[in-house]
Amino acid sequence: PTNPQVRELSVSDYQFASGCASATTKILLYPLDTVKTRLQHLRHTAARSGHAISPVRAIRTFVAHEGSLGLYRGLVGALIGIIPYSMVYMPTYE
Repeated sequence: PTNPQVRELSVSDYQFASGCASATTKILLYPLDTVKTRLQHLRHTAARSGHAISPVRAIRTFVAHEGSLGLYRGLVGALIGIIPYSMVYMPTYE
C-alpha cells in the first residue's frame, strides 16, 4: 500500500534537488580534478624534459605557490555549466 503522507515530487523539486546535488559534488571533487589535470600536464612536460615529479610533491608545490584556494580556480565556470545541465537532465530522465 502507498503511504498517504508521501507525495510525488514536482518538476521544480527535482530541479532544485539535482542542482544542489550537482553543485555539492562539483565543490567537493573540484580540487581532485584540478590536481589530476595539473599532474597530467606536468607529466607531459616532465616527459619532454626528462624530469619526474611525485604527485605528493606536485600537490605541495601547487598549494605553496597558489594557496589552497588555487585548487578551486575555475570553479565558478564549472558550476555555471553543470547546475543548469543537471536541472534540465534529471527531471527529463525521471
